[in-house]
Amino acid sequence: MRNIQVGILQQPSNPDKMSTLLARMTQRGHNISTLDDVQELFNKPVKNPNLRATLSSLNHGTIKRFDTFTVVVVGASRRFLAQIRTHQHADFVSGSLQYSDWSDIKRASDWEKMFVVPYEVMESRGLTEYYLRKCGAAFIAYETIVQTAGNDAAGFIMPNGLRNVLVIQANVQQWQYMIGLRACNRNSLETQYVMLKIWEELLKTEYGEDFFSPQFVGASCSVDKCHEGHFCCGEPWEKMSYPGALLRTHFPLLYAEED
Repeated sequence: MRNIQVGILQQPSNPDKMSTLLARMTQRGHNISTLDDVQELFNKPVKNPNLRATLSSLNHGTIKRFDTFTVVVVGASRRFLAQIRTHQHADFVSGSLQYSDWSDIKRASDWEKMFVVPYEVMESRGLTEYYLRKCGAAFIAYETIVQTAGNDAAGFIMPNGLRNVLVIQANVQQWQYMIGLRACNRNSLETQYVMLKIWEELLKTEYGEDFFSPQFVGASCSVDKCHEGHFCCGEPWEKMSYPGALLRTHFPLLYAEED
């Protein structure tokens, strides 16, 4: 799972004003009769420095849906793509096996540049080499099929481990939900790893600590209690865990050289 990169492409320019406007509207609708009234409310200064965090922690999701963050993930597998795209309230665009022709690229001298090695496989050098040989053989077959049947048909033989690029756009509420669900230990390790990296990058944004603080974002066990029932992993996080610490605890092989 080395060489997976995550970045923020877009973030809301002034989310506190919109969130505050929506919250004020719910309480002062009787005072609004013109567009000027709405504009005045929108431009009214926010006096409470903790207001954003307070609004973000509320269960009132509508207020959180007007501000979106756009994230790009480069180098994650197509299996991750299939899992994360089950979230119907986010928008996704990825490299397509139907339209993209991987046979056009210069074949990587190192198969790990083309295919994600699962973390469990990384722990065994011999198994890693075997896994990458099988992925490489599938790619060679892909190149052969492309020549007669086209890249769309050849795509069926590509392994799930093929690296891809994915852009995800979601609002604050949906990011909070996805982090809580996908960073949990119940996920595949790659999905958990990528979501922790996304969470780590979201926290670095200008309003990250307000919207994505571990105080109210993270696996359910770290915020409240486990919601998985009899599927509980039995290894709860520490309360208010930050993603950077979780990444190094859960994925030491990926941080050994850096540390």
